[in-house]
Amino acid sequence: MAVPPAQVAAVLDMQSLTAFEQLLGGLSSSDNTARTQYELLFNETKKQPDLLCLQLVRAMRTSGAVETREMASILLRRVLTKDEVSLWANLQLQTQDGVKSELLKSLTEEGTKSITRKVCDIVCELAAGILEEGKWPELLPFLFQCVTNGTPTLKESALNIFAQLAEYIGEALVPHLAMLHGILRQSLADANRPIQLAALRACCCFVESLENPSDRAKFQDLLPAMLATLGGALSGGDEDDAQEALGLFVELAGSDPRFVKVSLAFPKSQHCVLIQD
Repeated sequence: MAVPPAQVAAVLDMQSLTAFEQLLGGLSSSDNTARTQYELLFNETKKQPDLLCLQLVRAMRTSGAVETREMASILLRRVLTKDEVSLWANLQLQTQDGVKSELLKSLTEEGTKSITRKVCDIVCELAAGILEEGKWPELLPFLFQCVTNGTPTLKESALNIFAQLAEYIGEALVPHLAMLHGILRQSLADANRPIQLAALRACCCFVESLENPSDRAKFQDLLPAMLATLGGALSGGDEDDAQEALGLFVELAGSDPRFVKVSLAFPKSQHCVLIQD
């Protein structure tokens, strides 16, 4: 069924978000017929990728309803990194720069945690494809600055991004080993437990990603602080965080037994034994 050009134009009108927000709401409609119509309309907007991505960013950043911002973030991630044909390569350079800039602003300004997590995912997946090509040079300085001087939420977000990026660009971060070591040491010692856990996550993922044993060895002095983070979660009775921390150590030990050997028992008492070689 053909979508009227006027309807597409209204949705992509950069002077107004009203019709676009209606589209975002319609995509989750319980009415199958209505939802199908909105899906056809959304697919039609992909033929104008610059306008679509700009509208998604605007909705994600400025819409009053959390549900609308969440849907916009989900769809932005999909069209940029998940669809079989990514729209990113078809965007004008100016649009690409605008999207990247707004993603980093969103990390700084977004107050809803669920949306912040989605933005972190977009940043990670987008960076995985373009960072090593030198197409997002401002990202790493931004992340370093966030961990060093950002709010607790921003520090946690930046550390989580480092953790996710490690798999894709770990070797590209080798020139920054000294700085990474410093911010991870600082973050593991933070009084904020979510920051400690994010730092533990980043440290484990980053060490696993390094190919050179000598590079890994530079982070071995962080192991006591990493273990202290696990101990804090256990002593605080936070079972979910403790289980995640234990899982991180198990994965790390599996990838490099020389870095740390972990012998685990997790009975009802929530005690564990960890042995460092």
